[in-house]
Amino acid sequence: MGIVELSFLLLLSLLLLWTMYNLPILVKGLAVIRSHELSEKKASQGDLPSFSVIIAAKSEEKVIGRLLDGLLKLDYPKDKTQIIVVEDGSDDRTREICESYAQRCPSLIEFHHRDLSENKPAALNYGLRRAKGDIITILDADNIPEKDILLRAATAFENSGAAAVQGQTCPINLQQNLLTRLEAYNQDSWFKTYLTGKTSLKLFVPLTGSCSFIKRSVLLECGGWEEKSLTEDVELAARLITRNHRIHYAPEIRSWQENASSLRQVIKQRRRWSRGYMETLVKYASLLTQGSRIGLDVEATLIGPVIVGICFLTNTIGIYDFVSHNLNVGWQLRTVSAATGLLTLATFIVCGAALLYQCETKRWRNLVWTPPLIVYWGLQMVIAFYTTLCFLLRIPQSWEKTEKTGSTDSARQTARPQDEAFYERIRQKHGSRKATIAVARKMS
Repeated sequence: MGIVELSFLLLLSLLLLWTMYNLPILVKGLAVIRSHELSEKKASQGDLPSFSVIIAAKSEEKVIGRLLDGLLKLDYPKDKTQIIVVEDGSDDRTREICESYAQRCPSLIEFHHRDLSENKPAALNYGLRRAKGDIITILDADNIPEKDILLRAATAFENSGAAAVQGQTCPINLQQNLLTRLEAYNQDSWFKTYLTGKTSLKLFVPLTGSCSFIKRSVLLECGGWEEKSLTEDVELAARLITRNHRIHYAPEIRSWQENASSLRQVIKQRRRWSRGYMETLVKYASLLTQGSRIGLDVEATLIGPVIVGICFLTNTIGIYDFVSHNLNVGWQLRTVSAATGLLTLATFIVCGAALLYQCETKRWRNLVWTPPLIVYWGLQMVIAFYTTLCFLLRIPQSWEKTEKTGSTDSARQTARPQDEAFYERIRQKHGSRKATIAVARKMS
């Protein structure tokens, strides 16, 4: 067996092991989604925690107004809510818009302008130093939170006992074009199923940078966000694990946000995410030596983009061999290749099945999106492979924000049918310092 064949075998073996590890997590996530399994633990009726919502905004005039409107309509005691907007480097009307909201609601909204433009994690740390709430909430400027988001977050913290909670982000521009649809179904079929399985198995749940909630005391203990990281959310999540803190995924906590709508933005976004995962993988490689299940899972999660890049490479080599017949394919290579192919097919089947259960009733028509999704995953493989090469060659990459268009569609109307009754119940207690988490638990 030559060096090329041996290298191909090693790459396929790594891909096989990673698929064998993650497939049961996906299956568990699908089982939980199918059964609508929820915790039976009852929430207590005590004082609600206070929240500080931090928003980092730079040139967001198309979307920042609707976010602030949504925050002003939250069904949560105003005396337990602090909204901090940190704006820097804007070349549009973002500062003017934010200042107008702060002037209208000075007791609720704090606006801070910084002349020096850095990046999102630096802006978040600036806001953290001014936060007073028990729990820090992170929302991107293009978000529209559901009215009960803080109440459900308070419930999730009490029921889970976690140090951080990751909510679900839903696409507000689902129908804008093919890319926004594919990303939405990609999240439904893989990411949300994956996180559901991880939470159920008490494994590592990465933070996603928006609709995230962290106890302020824990965040201060960890030193805030790493300002040099391309994925400050994932880096923080890994750091939480090193300090024995747990992260809980709560899909009932929902916020609506834009999916990238152009190929250029998708590529930029995926490159930054993949590179950030790789850098965090190396930074916390010591977790492998701890011998803990959660430490192993952190590294298995962070190596994901590398594996996706390897998948592109192995597919390319396989096609080359099929066309040229120049590889010395022995029984070892055939066996590993066949096993990898079967497990990959099983993964596709689980992801396809997950599309059926993203609503309360099955939607068989969602299955028609499985073939386009496979093509979309192929694009992600190319991006991951290119990013892996850049990482290995140490080609620098800077933090780049994803441009927002302000596009919305009818996806915003898919809110839970019981929400109106839920909101009405909460409104009756709106002025009270004590709210009933039990109501939120019952309605969810």
